[in-house]
Amino acid sequence: MNRTSDLVLGAAAIAAALAGSAVVLLLPLAAPLCGIVFAALSGAVLMWNIGGQSIARRTGNPTLTHAPWVLLALSVLVVAAWVLPLFAPSTLDSSALVALPIFLTLLAYIAYLPATLLFWYADDTGLTRQVLSFRRTLPWQAIDWVYGAQQTTTQQVYSAVTVAKWTDRVLIVEAGPERSLRVLLSSLFVGGDARPLLAAIQSRATNAHFGFDQMPAVLRAREGKGTGQLYSPARSPSSTISH
Repeated sequence: MNRTSDLVLGAAAIAAALAGSAVVLLLPLAAPLCGIVFAALSGAVLMWNIGGQSIARRTGNPTLTHAPWVLLALSVLVVAAWVLPLFAPSTLDSSALVALPIFLTLLAYIAYLPATLLFWYADDTGLTRQVLSFRRTLPWQAIDWVYGAQQTTTQQVYSAVTVAKWTDRVLIVEAGPERSLRVLLSSLFVGGDARPLLAAIQSRATNAHFGFDQMPAVLRAREGKGTGQLYSPARSPSSTISH
């Protein structure tokens, strides 16, 4: 994920959450149907993706996946809120109380969706990122730079009280200045055993420089290959963002 895709995902999440919460306010009788459809689609997507992850693991390739438990818990909350009008009288006030949790839960659901669906594996051809049936692979011989980065996010209330703080840790794998993969190692409620994948990258990416401090060597090597492009990281390898 890069900054542009983060903005697109954020806009889509807000739009979807607003639409989902508006159903309870405007069409309370249709809300249970939305819950059933959402549960079916969410379940199908998760099963499809889990199947792809299982295939990657069965081949014996080092694989990094993230468990879908957070997404499943959020799905249950969303469906329960949508189905609630079947068991309780629906008024404008009660619908408004239900709409806010649906909005917040849908926002969290869409925010966690990429972290759950994306997985990475190393095979003989290279490092691959996959989501559903879509893949992107960087060949081992083309990878020239591997380095870690982290970003700490702090959520505050009234600019004084910290209510949440977490650190996103990623591994950035580049094959020249134009091609890269970001491997999510850990985030809030997200994690997995990345050691097999990291060991595979270390041993197979034999043309790569490892570490952010290797930037001068990487630039010299790229200029020597005639790329004619200088690398300028969009984000520092360690940064703090406060909201």
